Amino acid sequence: MPARQLTVAVLGTGIMGAAMARNLARAGHTVTAWNRTRERAEPLAKDGARIAGTPAEAVADADVVLTMVYDGPAALDAMRQAAPALRPGTVWVQSTTAGIDAIAELAAFAHAHDLVFYDAPVLGTKAPAEAGRLTVLAAGPEAGRETAGPVFDAVGARTVWTGEDGAAGSATRLKLVANSWVLAVTGAAGEVLNLAHALGVDPDSFFATIDGGPLDTGYLRAKTTLVREDRLSPASFAVTTAAKDARLIVEAGRRHGVRLDIAEAGAARFGRAVAQGHGDEDMAAAYFAGYDADAELGRVHREVGTREVPDGTADTVLLRRTYETGAADLWDALTSPGRLGRWFLPVSGELAPGGHYRLEGNAAGEILECVAPERLRLSWLFGPDPGLSEVTVRLTPAGPARTVLELDHVAVASPEFRERYGPGAAGVGWDMALHALARHVAGATLGRAEATAWEASAEGRAFLTHAGEAWGAAYAAAGADPRTVESTTAATVAFYTGAPAQ
Repeated sequence: MPARQLTVAVLGTGIMGAAMARNLARAGHTVTAWNRTRERAEPLAKDGARIAGTPAEAVADADVVLTMVYDGPAALDAMRQAAPALRPGTVWVQSTTAGIDAIAELAAFAHAHDLVFYDAPVLGTKAPAEAGRLTVLAAGPEAGRETAGPVFDAVGARTVWTGEDGAAGSATRLKLVANSWVLAVTGAAGEVLNLAHALGVDPDSFFATIDGGPLDTGYLRAKTTLVREDRLSPASFAVTTAAKDARLIVEAGRRHGVRLDIAEAGAARFGRAVAQGHGDEDMAAAYFAGYDADAELGRVHREVGTREVPDGTADTVLLRRTYETGAADLWDALTSPGRLGRWFLPVSGELAPGGHYRLEGNAAGEILECVAPERLRLSWLFGPDPGLSEVTVRLTPAGPARTVLELDHVAVASPEFRERYGPGAAGVGWDMALHALARHVAGATLGRAEATAWEASAEGRAFLTHAGEAWGAAYAAAGADPRTVESTTAATVAFYTGAPAQ
């Protein structure tokens, strides 16, 4: 049992609040928990906490109110709801990372309701919170510390006192400084992987290079491992929260005349990761913000159409992209079996006019025309009854080390396939191939296992989704009925990503 048993109301039971409430209960304090979404608070009942339906119900008879919610406005809203049941003299431990301006507003609320206010954000994420090993940064009056102290002892390994006036926000200021470092390192960890992958560098060689030196940190390794092993959920500190904290840091710098270039870039990076759908994942998922699917797909010009052939009406898809390499090198990447296996698929057979080829696990066909380094035409047969299907690749020099690649695929699809998927199904597959070719030309080696893992990753799914949408736009530009475009695009995206078609 603690030296003094307290009644503590915990408002907010997310990643941090739930762990803090649990440790308070385990320390022998009486805990009442409230969360805006009640289901997130209910698991605390098995730890002995009482679950309240409203903030007012939670704070009734509390010695201490602890707020650990998303941001300052959320903390103020919860306390306003609690106001009818607040008792004068109650200690308010405000642990939300709220920002300097919000702390002043929260302290004013505390003063108006005769509460003893402690500005008390914490350093640490999910694991130290669960272990009761947080660092508490605290500012507040000496007179109330005999009540606030046991709360800090239950949730943290140490308390760093920054002042006696919680309204001054000295603890929050220190928290923003600390977070500026954490978020900068997190962003840099993602960029290390982004650049390594783009340049074809094995990340392990980077870690071997810095091993044991002053640049080697456990935090860097921990965050990059989460990305490399796809262990971003559940989050120890969510991208959404990191984005919010980054904005608070940038705002604080601006208010005080400091230009924070790294923090501003970090805020934008975390914001992009949220927009890409990674908001609930660990903040290491900011890695994905280094990859811009729209920009990558925007490098390709797309057209769809139809052409009359002996077998009937064929769909055509055309892709055009410029590569930063000479025509001879690009031709070699397209026709050399050794290089094809490093960016596309292993190939067997004779890659010469009249020869037959087979791509491992994929298409087969005949080389119909081969004029190095300008033009390659081949049949592209897949499945038991493929019908007519031909691919033509044309290379046009655009400078000493630039080449325009144009790929034209003509195919007669079954009526059922065409009605369900439209021409975009073939186009998305070629988008993947041209993207892999670009990475190969830049020096990256992406084997089949790595490519499959990438396609299943959030980054890969975003690429495939946006590629499907780009082909939908090309189909619409060709005059297709809007409803047909919508249904075929949804089916194509679902086919490639595994997501259910809407």
